[in-house]
This record gives sequence, C-alpha cells and structure tokens, in this order.
Amino acid sequence: YLNQIATSFDNVLFERLDFDAKGLNNAHCNANPSKEDLNKLVVVSHSSSCVWDVHDGATIPTTDEPLMEGDAEDYFTGYLNGTVGPFTELNPPINPFTVTPAPTTDPATGASATASGDQSQRGE
Repeated sequence: YLNQIATSFDNVLFERLDFDAKGLNNAHCNANPSKEDLNKLVVVSHSSSCVWDVHDGATIPTTDEPLMEGDAEDYFTGYLNGTVGPFTELNPPINPFTVTPAPTTDPATGASATASGDQSQRGE
C-alpha cells in the first residue's frame, strides 16, 4: 500500500520508513533496512523495529512483501487480540485505500417500486 499512499500526493519524497512490531519472536526485517533492533524482550513480549532511511543508503521498500516476519507470541494473539491466519494471509479485498462504490438500486426493483406496489395493494 506504500505505492498507493505515495501516489495519492501530487509531490512527495519519502526519506524514512519506520516499522515497529510487538508480540513477534524470531523477527527479521526484509528489504535491507538501514537499521534493525530485533527481538528485544520487553516485560512479557518481544519488540522489534526496522528502519529504512535513504540518508543511510537504504531504499524504501515498495513491493507487497512483508516488512517484517516472525513467530506470533501468546502476547500477540491474547493481549493484543491479533489473529495469526487472517493477519498473515489476508484475502482480497483488504485494501483500506480502495473506495468501494455505493450499491446502486435499479429503479424498477428499488424501494420506490416496492412502495408504489404496497400502495396499490392497500387500495384493493
């Protein structure tokens, strides 16, 4: 979705992308970040972050590949109410940036046709 966000602006320059995750163990960053802070145990779960900074020579990822992967912990599924299957294997349509058109109603079968049909039955 990063491409869709970027193309929604007339003129934009992304210089840095930060991605943080809690509740993932054995995490690893994809797409060659310029900085990683992985699998730090914070009280009851692991915390990880990946940073892509163009000033440090990184390229902001623009593919559909995950930014980070790891094993979901009980903290993720329990306390954070995350789901492993649907969270990692999303089925289309899941794009929050896609505007779904409002459903259209055929005038011959729509609410007005039903209302006029009801009125004719009342008169009988």
